[in-house]
Amino acid sequence: WVYPDIGELRDIIFRKEDSSSHDYTYGPRIFAFNGFNQIEGYIIPLLKKDITSRRAIVTLYNPNKDSNTDLKESPCLVSLWFKVVKGRLETTAHIRSNDFFIG
Repeated sequence: WVYPDIGELRDIIFRKEDSSSHDYTYGPRIFAFNGFNQIEGYIIPLLKKDITSRRAIVTLYNPNKDSNTDLKESPCLVSLWFKVVKGRLETTAHIRSNDFFIG
């Protein structure tokens, strides 16, 4: 088992554009899902408005792309849930298949 280096992880998770070297990456799904930045456009404003909200969910699974039975790959990480507990931000990741570091 070999973990990707930090540069490759950064590219997969934080890059807002699709990658030519991967079937999918998480960055575009988080920061540019159908042109919408889910963190800056929804999560941050929602939690600033209502720190007790339980609706702060980022979706990474795109049914229009990923619900195709002919596809070999689909996202392992399907959603992120953010909530504030005792003044600290907690995140729960919903993982369809736990091969995040090699997928």
